[in-house]
Amino acid sequence: MLERKIAIVQDDVVFDPEALQSRLTEMTNREDAILARIDELTGEGESAESALIQARQHLQEGDPQIGMEVLEERLHAREDELAAARKGVEYRGQVKSLAETARARLKRRYAILQGTQQDRWPSWLRENQEFLNEIGKDRDFTLAELSALHSMELALSRRLAAPDLDAGIREAVKQRVAAIEIQSQLAGEMLLAQDQVRSLAERLRLDLEPRVRERSLDQRLEQAKEQLSEWWGTELAVVQDHGIYVGDAATALGVSLTGVRDRVAPEAAAAPKPTA
Repeated sequence: MLERKIAIVQDDVVFDPEALQSRLTEMTNREDAILARIDELTGEGESAESALIQARQHLQEGDPQIGMEVLEERLHAREDELAAARKGVEYRGQVKSLAETARARLKRRYAILQGTQQDRWPSWLRENQEFLNEIGKDRDFTLAELSALHSMELALSRRLAAPDLDAGIREAVKQRVAAIEIQSQLAGEMLLAQDQVRSLAERLRLDLEPRVRERSLDQRLEQAKEQLSEWWGTELAVVQDHGIYVGDAATALGVSLTGVRDRVAPEAAAAPKPTA
């Protein structure tokens, strides 16, 4: 399946530029295959649309030798085939978009593991979290579509199990089942692609979060040092045209406290101890 070919880093090894380029080249080739499949599905959709128009005309004109129930079921079969082709194009388009997302995440993970572009890490982390939220919603929607398709397939399979089902209707129902199976397969492959890219985004999050926290802490410490330096040089007063600064006052206070301690300590040691 095409989704299995989406390149995803499966380990925590720092890969070199050649390895990265090799992965990106593989992804480009696979994206080209996805585009080719989209073209195929587009052609199938056009053929299915023409067949649907003919089925509608046939139903309107009627055919005593075939019967209205058979014609109606054939019309439904053409509708399901057209839906499968159109949804297939939609699914493949989303897989292509996911492949592009995987490419971007792969490049970012390489930069993170190499320790480059650190100024962009916080924004990458925010964007990655937003993507994880969105891909979660998309995955839920895909699961809902798969559930609906499976319900349709089950209902049609029950009809096929009827021993007295007309041969013409049976053939049309089989065609409907085949079309729904194709759509289900395409939806399932898209779900796999969503899971794989989400896994890559989770790895990116795990790479980013500790690094962003550490970098943020370093920045706050640096800002604190700068603020302390500015505060240390703040002028408190002017005496005889000489400025008195916070640093001077702190130093004088420290010297004064040291002197007090030196005087108090011997006196405390010489004081008589209370008797029991």
